Parts: sequence; structure tokens; C-alpha cells
Amino acid sequence: MRNNIKKTFTLLLAMLMLSACGSTTEPVTEETEAAETPVVETPDAETPAAEDPLPEEEAPAVSAEAAETIVTNGGTFIQTADLTNHSADAESVVYYTSDISSDAMMAIYAALGVEITGENTAVKVHTGESDQSNHLRPDFIKALVQHVDGTIVESNTAYGGNRVQTAMHYQLAKDHGFTDIADVVIMDETGSLSIPVEGGSVLKENLVGARFAEFDGMLVLSHFKGHAMGGFGGSIKNISIGILASTDPVALDQACVDIIYQSEGAENMIRRIESVGGEDTLEHGEEIGLGNRAYKLVVIDE
Repeated sequence: MRNNIKKTFTLLLAMLMLSACGSTTEPVTEETEAAETPVVETPDAETPAAEDPLPEEEAPAVSAEAAETIVTNGGTFIQTADLTNHSADAESVVYYTSDISSDAMMAIYAALGVEITGENTAVKVHTGESDQSNHLRPDFIKALVQHVDGTIVESNTAYGGNRVQTAMHYQLAKDHGFTDIADVVIMDETGSLSIPVEGGSVLKENLVGARFAEFDGMLVLSHFKGHAMGGFGGSIKNISIGILASTDPVALDQACVDIIYQSEGAENMIRRIESVGGEDTLEHGEEIGLGNRAYKLVVIDE
């Protein structure tokens, strides 16, 4: 039973990860930083997208040619040659768009060429600790969540706050509007399952919500906080980057880190990455076969 769960979890983690790197003007207090390690806030879409605005047969063809330059949402030019782990010959592809909108989420999902077709798809979303936290807003993710007929899933926190107890967490998800766009399930509301972590240098086992086994597919939507790396805290102010997507979680996180290192005004974020050993964690993720640090960046903007 444990081995089956471990294999399923690895498959789902690598299936699809989306990371929105945006900007925020909200102050980050020590309390909120410790509570949820937010980085950026992606703005709500101005106009809610249609339930299925980008059918598979109408998805634009995207050439998998490596980009030479990207222009961020904030207008900054970054040479991909300056991105430490970018390689035109890399096996893993990370797609990029400078647009930060609901339509852009649908477009970059289509560019991946991986359609989630399971009958019960879990969509992992940070439900936010407060109205001021930097979680993805429901209007921004609605079209994609409904496109995959997803159920939003989260887990209770192991620290104090508004998500430490199931009843409180469900109420918060409702207050933040997530129940308006999809069903919501707190995966550890009925307990947890222990799974072994093979090759882990720190963790030897991990816990997943007991309801995790109910789902046969998973889509992870996140503001950048480094899922393969365990999470970063702080805030990036006056920086607006774009949306990145990949089927390789290590390549995706590595691309986000590389772009942050080339972005102006990201000094606080860089210090935070280095303080928690972010690069070391990515190296270990590659060593145990979670993904590749080398990636080819493909821009889907016209």
C-alpha cells in the first residue's frame, strides 16, 4: 500500500506544475511570512474567462525552439544565455508567457501538450492565510480549474493560523471564493497516511492527507514558492515576471530561480533562496530522479 501511494505521488507531482511569478505591493509581516511563505500576487483577470475558452483542437501550435531573449511582464529584457541552467539542447522544456491573466493560464496549459483526462482531478491551490496574502485568486484560476473539471484540494497547516483546523480551513476557502468555482476538499480532514521517502537526505517519510488516494490526477497551481524546494518566504516588490509551466517540477523551479537572479529588485528574494539552501535542494531533486535542472525555455507569446 505504501509503495503504491509513493509511486502515484511521484507521478502526480511530475504531471504538471504551473508557477506564476508576479508582483505585490502588500507589506509582508513576520507573522504572514512564517505562516505561508508567500512570494508574489498574481492579479485577478479583468474579465472572467469562459468555462472552456481554449478547446484542445483550437490550441495554438507552439514551436519548441529555445528563446534567446524574454521580455518580462514588467518590461525587463533577460538574455536566456544569462540563465545559468538554460540550454537549447535540454530535454526538459519550460514554457513562458509574460502575460499574467486567466487566458494566459489556459494558453500555457495548452502549450504543454498534456491533457489531464482523469475523472477525479485534484487541483492543488494555496487557499491563502488572509485576504492580504499572496495566493492565486479564484477568478484567475477559474477557467483552468473548470477546464479539467477539477476539485480544489489543500491540507491543514502544522502551525497556528486560519488553516490549522479543518472547519476553519473550509470556512476560509469559502470566504476567499474558492467554493464558488469548484468543490473543495481538505485532504487530511480524515487523517494522514505515512509514505517512505527514498533517497531523502533529511526526510525519511512524509505524510499525505488520507483523501489523497481518491484522486487519479493532479494539477498544481502556485505563486512561486518552490514546491520542489519546500518553499520560500518574503515578497518581491515592483517586479512583474510572467507565468512559467513545465511537466518537470525541478526544471520549472530552476527556471524561476534563474530568472529571479537576473531580475532587478530581487535581492531580498535571492537572500531568502540562499538562506534555505534552495539550489542545494534542486541539486538533490535531480540526484534522486525528480527532474532535471537543465531546461530549454520556450516563449509562447506571439
